[in-house]
Amino acid sequence: VNVARWVAILEDNFAFTLPKTEYRKAVTPKPPAMLRQVSVDTGMDSSAATAAATANVVAPVAPVSNPLEQTLNGASEAMEDASHLSALLNTLGHGKSAWGHAAPQAKTGVCLAYNCDRKKFLMDGTTAVLEWCATTVGAVNQGASSELTFKGSMRSTFSPASNKLI
Repeated sequence: VNVARWVAILEDNFAFTLPKTEYRKAVTPKPPAMLRQVSVDTGMDSSAATAAATANVVAPVAPVSNPLEQTLNGASEAMEDASHLSALLNTLGHGKSAWGHAAPQAKTGVCLAYNCDRKKFLMDGTTAVLEWCATTVGAVNQGASSELTFKGSMRSTFSPASNKLI
């Protein structure tokens, strides 16, 4: 794995939100460095506000999250997720029992070939929107009855200074 290649295209604050999937291993999110604090201005004088603060009017609040999504932060989490996807792909063609366990070593491996139609690509300033199609390559060689093809769409934002993904 070449970390430099990932860092060359992803900003340090890169965030990638994708659907949670039950059929493959997911990246374990890192705990936030600091919880947000929410305070309520009740119009009290300073001594009453101090008493209210000690009575938990000011409380840490965890970031809001969608239970159907996961967000990958930074190049290291994106690389880890790519590794999990690769492990899933290499189970294709090995029968049902392989899906619930670690991926067996493949002789040739399975990879994805992506196709993006330029006619369905939109770029506006630093934001890009596109439709894509991905097809496995090598699953049939491992015993699958056919290659797996799936489609999707994505929106991404680029840094105007570095042209890296944010």
